Amino acid sequence: MNLRPSLLVLLLCGLLPLGAAMAAPSSLLTPHSEFVPGRVIVTFEPSVQILDDDSKSGLVRTSVASLDALMTEFDVVSVRRLVPDGVLSRLRAVPDLYHTYVVKFSADRSVADAVASFLADSHVRAAEPDGLRRVFRTPNDGLWSSQWDKRLMGAPQVWDASVGSRDIICVGIDTGVDWNHPDLVPALWVNPGEDLDHDSVALFFF
Repeated sequence: MNLRPSLLVLLLCGLLPLGAAMAAPSSLLTPHSEFVPGRVIVTFEPSVQILDDDSKSGLVRTSVASLDALMTEFDVVSVRRLVPDGVLSRLRAVPDLYHTYVVKFSADRSVADAVASFLADSHVRAAEPDGLRRVFRTPNDGLWSSQWDKRLMGAPQVWDASVGSRDIICVGIDTGVDWNHPDLVPALWVNPGEDLDHDSVALFFF
């Protein structure tokens, strides 16, 4: 999972200054770092205009000749704002994100070379790779490998954000449920009015 969204949330919430987000890319280009191939995040000077941001017509053009040369050199296919205009227009303060773009180019080209080349242009304020952070949370369930449905639903990604709460009541209606499963028994609620032996233990007959 690409973790740029987490950075985006911090930026939009005002918790992370743009300067910190656009720190020197050398820290992101270590031998063990991971990043999206064929993508760099570039902040242009405010004077730069993106005239044609999609290569359906065969080229991506700006108002600066040196940047156009870089677009051609790296076979750039699109230049789109990191944060959509619809979101930017709702921000109380107008940040430099109006000038920050995702530059997509040929995956055959070196990301490090692209970052260095854009940084060398005087019309670029900052450039960095689109970094990846893999921090998925998986359970210690011995049968996890057989639970294909959880992986299909992307449960590990969701668990990174929240693992739920005992304050949330869920009801499962399924004739295929193993009510005596050790993971379910401690979580079952027993209606006191139907607990004939008053031991708060659910009893099922099959």
